[in-house]
Amino acid sequence: MGWFAKKPAPAPVAASVPPGGTGPTVIGPGLTVTGRLTGQGDVELAGRLEGECRIDGALHVRARAAFSGELTAARVRVRGGLEGRVDAGELLTVEPGGRVEADVAAPQLAMADGAWLVGTVRMPR
Repeated sequence: MGWFAKKPAPAPVAASVPPGGTGPTVIGPGLTVTGRLTGQGDVELAGRLEGECRIDGALHVRARAAFSGELTAARVRVRGGLEGRVDAGELLTVEPGGRVEADVAAPQLAMADGAWLVGTVRMPR
């Protein structure tokens, strides 16, 4: 590879969230994960996650973080951006500054002042 040759694009990643543990799995600021994330436990997203996420715990999308793709989690809390499809088994909370552009299925939805949601919402019993 020469001095000015393009670097190959990184391969998509499949990762798992370990069961139990001492706290949430954190995807830090400045990181982008592309692929599939599955497992047990909670995830704190401070960077970018693109693809599919299926966890039995909670996903917290922090301010300035972004999720794009298909999401299945028990609880979802959004302060950053979320785009795609969301299946929250218990609750979707959009906090001040949170932006959701998605098709949402959740039995409970909480929207704070300053939160934004565009899409469809289905609230199964």
